[in-house]
Amino acid sequence: MTANSERTSQESDNYVTSFETGIMARKGEWVGICIKFAMYDHRTKLTHWPPRACQKFCV
Repeated sequence: MTANSERTSQESDNYVTSFETGIMARKGEWVGICIKFAMYDHRTKLTHWPPRACQKFCV
């Protein structure tokens, strides 16, 4: 693996320009977080973080 291996992807210059977040809930209990990324090339990407991942990375 080279030092610049993170930039070898075809989308390496497709940076995130903005994002929106939303909390998903069911019967008063949250079940995850969705993040919608607006990319530099005008495409969007949607991710879902379940509660376990949020507890690990969002705290």
